[in-house]
Amino acid sequence: MKQLSASYAVDLECSSDVAVAELQVWYRQLASMQQSPRNAVEAYELCSGDAFPCIKKLLQIMVTLPV
Repeated sequence: MKQLSASYAVDLECSSDVAVAELQVWYRQLASMQQSPRNAVEAYELCSGDAFPCIKKLLQIMVTLPV
């Protein structure tokens, strides 16, 4: 995650430590869901940009990168 956030630092506008912390909280939130997202698009739709701005941006990059 630190390498990923460093690679997209300009797009994320947050430090790698913040991205790692968000990821840990995001994992806890996913674990509490009855049904986990099956793919990156579903994860992007479930992710709150207000609560997880770095994770939301990384998911957006992951969803659009193949295009």
